[in-house]
Amino acid sequence: MRSRVILVNLLVPVLAYIAWDQIETRALARRIAAIAARGEPTTADAIPAGGDTPERYQAARVYAAAAEHARALPQEITFRLPRLDVDSLAAPVNLDELERTYPPHAPALQLIDQAAALDFNGFGDLAPDVPDALPVTLAQLAALRADVFSARGDGDAAARSLIACAGLWRTAPRAAFGRQQISSRILASLRILFRHTSPSPAALAGLQQALAAHPDADDLVTDTQVRRARFLDEIGAPRRSLREAVVRRVMRPWIARSNREQLDMFEKALGIAAQPWPQKLAAAREIERTYADAFRAPPRRGLFARQTAPPGIAFAGLGLRSA
Repeated sequence: MRSRVILVNLLVPVLAYIAWDQIETRALARRIAAIAARGEPTTADAIPAGGDTPERYQAARVYAAAAEHARALPQEITFRLPRLDVDSLAAPVNLDELERTYPPHAPALQLIDQAAALDFNGFGDLAPDVPDALPVTLAQLAALRADVFSARGDGDAAARSLIACAGLWRTAPRAAFGRQQISSRILASLRILFRHTSPSPAALAGLQQALAAHPDADDLVTDTQVRRARFLDEIGAPRRSLREAVVRRVMRPWIARSNREQLDMFEKALGIAAQPWPQKLAAAREIERTYADAFRAPPRRGLFARQTAPPGIAFAGLGLRSA
C-alpha cells in the first residue's frame, strides 16, 4: 500500500507536467497556424526578397560588393564621415584633402552608381549578413562626394551622386534608424547643392525621380511582421548543443508559454504600427516607458536565460520616431 502511495505521488506531477506540455505546445501551434491563416509570414523564407529576377539579383550582388568595400574601410575614415561639412564655418575643410581621403572614384562608390539604376528587392540569401550600418556608411560617402562636387560648382555630378545615395535607402532595413539617417543626409546635401550650384534640368529631373521612388508611407506593419517571422524561425531552429537541446525539452511547456506571450506582444506591436499618425507615436512612447528597463538591460546570460526572448522584444524594433 505504501509503495502504491509513493508511486501515485510520483506519477501525479509527471502526468500533470505532460498535460501542461501538451496544452502549451498545442496552444502555441494554434497561434502560429492562425498567423499563417491570415496570410502573414511565419518564416523568413516566405518573405519575397532578393534575386527573384536577374536584374534584382545583379543589384543585390553589386550592393553586397559595395558593402564589403565599406566594411574594409579603416575606422578613422568612417568615424569622421557624419561630421564632415563642406560649408562648416567652425571647422573649415580642405576639398583637395577630402578628395584624397575619400576618392570620388573609389570602388564602393562606383558600385553604388552602377546599382542605382537597377531594380532592387532586398539581399535575400545572397548577402543576409550585411550589417545595418554599412548602407549608411555608403550613403555618407556618396553624399560627401556630392557635397564636394557642389562646392566645386559641378551641380550635375553632385546630383548624380545624390541619385546613388538615394538608391541606398532601399538597402537599409524597413523602418530602421538607417533609413532616417540616409534621408537626413540627403536633405543636408540638397541644401549644399542649391547653395552652390544650378544643376541642369535633366540632372534635377533624375534626382527628383530617385527621391520620388521612396514610398510616401511607413512600412512598420510589414517590418513588424518580418521580425515576427524571424522570431518564429529562431524559436524553431535546432539547438546548438546536446545540452541545450535537453534543457529546451525539459523546459518545453514553460518555453512554449513564453513564446506565446511574445506573440501576444507582437500583436500589440502590430496594432500600434497600424495606427494613424500621431496616435502611434503616443502609443510607442507609452510602450517605451513600460519596457524602459528591459530595453536598457544587458544581454541575458546563462543556459536557461537563452531559451526565451527578453520581454519587450516585439516593441524594440518599431522605430516609430525614425519612421
